[in-house]
Amino acid sequence: MLFRSGFLLGALPRGEWSVESVVLLPGDRVLLYTDGVVEAEVQGQPFGLEGLACLLGRTTDQSLHEQTQTVIETVTPTNGDPQRDDMTLLAFQYDPESDGRRV
Repeated sequence: MLFRSGFLLGALPRGEWSVESVVLLPGDRVLLYTDGVVEAEVQGQPFGLEGLACLLGRTTDQSLHEQTQTVIETVTPTNGDPQRDDMTLLAFQYDPESDGRRV
């Protein structure tokens, strides 16, 4: 797993970011998320990058949709407490044989 972080995209009209390249192999998945996902409390404890990495590692047999749903269900408060921060996920799986129509 690769973990990279950086400044929020689109928050400022101009900015400078470093550029990195990663070679994706067929079946590789990419998950982009906002800080609200890793800053969520799960069972009274901070979820964190470690929690996200463990969850993703335990769910590699799930489809991309199922895996994303599992992350959402894990970090969404279920005890009636309000959500503390916005949470956004964008996930995709590299499939070089795709015709580009599947989302």
